[in-house]
Amino acid sequence: MDIALANLPYYIFSDIILYLPPIQVLRCRRISRIIHEALTRDELCITLILKHFPRALEGRRLRQLLEADEAESLDRGDWAVAFARLTRRYHHLGRAEPWKKIKVPVLRDAKLLQGVATWNRLLSLANRNTLFHYQDPVWTVAPTEGLLVYPAPKTDHSKPEYRARDLATGVEVRVPFGLKGKIVRRLRISHGILAIEWCLNTPRKPVGVTGEFHNHYATFYDVRRTGSWDGIIPQRPALDGTTPTYTWKIKFRCEFLIYPFGLPVNSVDRFFSAHNATHYAVYTWQATRFPHPTLNNTAEPIERLTIWEIGAPSKYRPSDNVFGIARQDATVGPRIIRSLAGSQLEAWSVLQGTRPSLRTLALDDCTWDASRSTACGHVFFSEEEHRWSSGGHSSERLPRFHLVKTTGIPLIGEGPRWVDECRGGTEANIQPSRRSRWRIHATETYEEEDSDYEDDGENAAGGNRDGSSSGTTVTNTTAANSFLETRPWARHAETWPGRAPCWRHIEFPYLTMSEVLDIPAGIRIVARNCFMLAVISSFPMDKIYIQGVNKEGPIHRKRRRKRNVKGLSEGSRHSGSSSSSNSPFSHQSDQLADVMQSQGREEVLQTDVPFGVKMWPQIMCRGSIFGDERWLLGETPRGDVLILVF
Repeated sequence: MDIALANLPYYIFSDIILYLPPIQVLRCRRISRIIHEALTRDELCITLILKHFPRALEGRRLRQLLEADEAESLDRGDWAVAFARLTRRYHHLGRAEPWKKIKVPVLRDAKLLQGVATWNRLLSLANRNTLFHYQDPVWTVAPTEGLLVYPAPKTDHSKPEYRARDLATGVEVRVPFGLKGKIVRRLRISHGILAIEWCLNTPRKPVGVTGEFHNHYATFYDVRRTGSWDGIIPQRPALDGTTPTYTWKIKFRCEFLIYPFGLPVNSVDRFFSAHNATHYAVYTWQATRFPHPTLNNTAEPIERLTIWEIGAPSKYRPSDNVFGIARQDATVGPRIIRSLAGSQLEAWSVLQGTRPSLRTLALDDCTWDASRSTACGHVFFSEEEHRWSSGGHSSERLPRFHLVKTTGIPLIGEGPRWVDECRGGTEANIQPSRRSRWRIHATETYEEEDSDYEDDGENAAGGNRDGSSSGTTVTNTTAANSFLETRPWARHAETWPGRAPCWRHIEFPYLTMSEVLDIPAGIRIVARNCFMLAVISSFPMDKIYIQGVNKEGPIHRKRRRKRNVKGLSEGSRHSGSSSSSNSPFSHQSDQLADVMQSQGREEVLQTDVPFGVKMWPQIMCRGSIFGDERWLLGETPRGDVLILVF
């Protein structure tokens, strides 16, 4: 029987195998040696990957190799192992059960690791309070690259130091950043650059100002993967028996002083920052401390936004030049390209004042125009207010329920300004005014993703990348849709920082605390607490669950041909936009029509797979989760990093 089945023509044998779920194909490998040999053939495993896991990381990489006709890379790949790995991953994702858990001990030193304080705001309802802002963790992770950077505790053979841990192999390398005599305020890895914001532990006392101030610095490192393997597709051993490997190289890039006047290390003064491969933006909020009223007759805080260009590396370290003996070459290294304060921030409508609502600061992924050798794109202020907010920094005029707003300021030039705003409903009708279109986007087949543009008709994503001066404001209206039609770079609106979705109340009365979006893989992991339910229930159940997979694997839905649905024509959804099929919005009415006719409603496309009830206290102690389809990371009650591998 085994011989007869294995000796069938390949196209017949593959058609039979394609009817089996991936986990059954993997189990059939144990029937006999003949079946195992037939099921581990490269061409069959490649077909199975393209059929069952087209949007997985390995599936996307396989597609790139096939399109580029890289025969040598295809021959080196161990596709039987790749298919087995994908089957295992989605088997565990579909059950929300990690394949294994890894706990990484983290340094606990209150004097050395002093993060930036959060706003004094809580959520308060019926004499119950919950945190509205969580302090940043003392570690950072790049999920796509699979790299964790954390402060390792002291051991018998080493001092406390920062280490970079590869999530796939567990190999660690040392970060060349000394901790002696320093206080680390924040660290972040993004776009292949590790940023560490820190200050000296020896303060200075300026004349005429009360309090102690510390010079704050930002140190940047280039983080690169080196070796003969990209870490995605498992490789076969070479002819000489060696196995392709890789390691990480962390190299100093540049350093500069964040704020020329220094900042105290306390719970009053705060700063927000963001960076990409070419630029760094920092917003500082500092309380006034002038003792004499004639020096400053206002109680408003001192606010400043500074944008640095960090594209060119430099060996100059201002932290080693405290007394100003050495001089920096002005032609190389980081430089300030824009600085806004006071009335200038007020003109851009981002001045926070004594009632701040800023949640995060962000930058466009690309803020450098190589053709013109100039900066472009925006820095985004994301603000959030809530009806249940309380505390010293809460607004005096609270919204009707929930307000999320994003304001984009061009890195250079005077406009246009990007504004996107979402206001929730009343307490009697809490349905958010704009729901995410992720559910439809995540269930599309990967073959059709390149021709898609995600937008819900009310929430457009885009902005000015060339910094042209027009003095206008682009908002999420019909004009914004027209504004975006000429900008194909703004395709993935779901993760673009200029969006302002009502992300807190997608599933009211649960409040979204954090989420992991892996848009290319079509997977979202959401953590939501039941703060409102705690008012009426003695046993509220917080939950973390996965969307985009089920027990049989990832969800896929092929798009049908265009058809008309009454009341859902393209013109009714995007008034004033072109009805041409070349329009980036032309597919959306077809999508919604298919969903309504074939599924009945949008929610049918979504499968929520919850984790166990014990997972929340194990991973949500910092209020944030990170990861992608391969792993999920969070913080334990003891402050360690917990890695869930699927």
